[in-house]
This record gives sequence, C-alpha cells and structure tokens, in this order.
Amino acid sequence: MSVSSTGLGHHETRAANGLGGSRTYSVDEAAELLGVSRFTAYAAIRGGTLPAIRIGKRILVPKVALDRMLNGEIAFPGAGTDAA
Repeated sequence: MSVSSTGLGHHETRAANGLGGSRTYSVDEAAELLGVSRFTAYAAIRGGTLPAIRIGKRILVPKVALDRMLNGEIAFPGAGTDAA
C-alpha cells in the first residue's frame, strides 16, 4: 500500500499498518511543542540543550526525552544560565 493511494501521511500509515506511533518527533514538531521557532529548535540541538539523534540526514527528537524535559522530570541542559 503506497502513501499516495491511501492519502495518509507517514505517521498515519505506520499506525494503519499496526506499527504504532512514532517514538520520535521531527524538529518541527518539537519546536511547536516547545513554542519556539524551527531555527531556535535547531540552535538548541546544536548547543546541546535539546536532545536529538541523527539518522542519515534526518534529525529526530526522542519523545521520551522531550516529554520528560517538559514534565520537569529532567532538567534542560544549560537551563537557568544567563546569556548576558
């Protein structure tokens, strides 16, 4: 079954095939959850304050790590430091 024949996106196709939801966020999805721009999310990844993994050319943010950070279970690296 191709995505074009179903009209479903990648994540919907995975769920329809019984593979469950993705365990990662795209950088755009993570940025939206954090309420920051795409540019800021990429800068946070480069600076080490947003956890990410690279698979080929794709950069993914693990859901578990981001969710734990947003829930306050683990601290954002570098959070609370003054940039000035």
